[in-house]
Amino acid sequence: MDSIWLYHPEKYSGIENESRKYILHPKIRQIIEEATPNSLLDYGCGDSSLIHGLNDKINISIYDISSKILNLAKQNLQEKDINIYYDVNKIPENNFEIVILSLVLMTIPNKETIIKELSKIYSLLKNDGQILIGVTHPCFRQYNFSSFHTSYLDDENFNYINEGKKFKVTLRDPVSNKNTSFHDFHWTFSTTLNLLIKSGFEITEVYELPDVSFEQSYFNKDIPPYLLIVGKKKNTL
Repeated sequence: MDSIWLYHPEKYSGIENESRKYILHPKIRQIIEEATPNSLLDYGCGDSSLIHGLNDKINISIYDISSKILNLAKQNLQEKDINIYYDVNKIPENNFEIVILSLVLMTIPNKETIIKELSKIYSLLKNDGQILIGVTHPCFRQYNFSSFHTSYLDDENFNYINEGKKFKVTLRDPVSNKNTSFHDFHWTFSTTLNLLIKSGFEITEVYELPDVSFEQSYFNKDIPPYLLIVGKKKNTL
């Protein structure tokens, strides 16, 4: 995991107009609103920007491995009644109807840890509960998008099947041009799906989310920057 999440999360949250907020988050919120859950956990919540706009009637919980970013999320959610977990082992099992894992999977450097985290989420969900996994689209890392690009943009040798490779991501605000960088890890589409299945989930829906112009700024009209996977915990009764 890149040190930005543990030590300098404000650099990430400081990119105000960023496409996770105007492309990925609205779709996740739509799915949640249609599901009308009573309980929800944002696992790896970051700065909590995804939680804003959700129905206050939902019992919302948040968790992140970084205590600094959790403190930032807590500050951003002062007006909401939420449960904050600093210790993953204190999160109640079989308790949530939906668990969100948004832009987390690419920060994990090995398959064993991915399976560990997915299996943990499986244990936290109620029977028939849903997991919503958002990632930057692994098939198109070599393209430029409205608010981010990777080090593959200038690399003629983008090797899609070279899994686990560390690469640089640069976020930029299309309005202010403010930017920051960090590192993620490359996992193919098939590996992402197979690890989800191996962890016990049934895949129910997959969305490839198109890029969108922000205030008439540049966007990639041909290539989707985000992949959103919906999985269900099989009823074990």
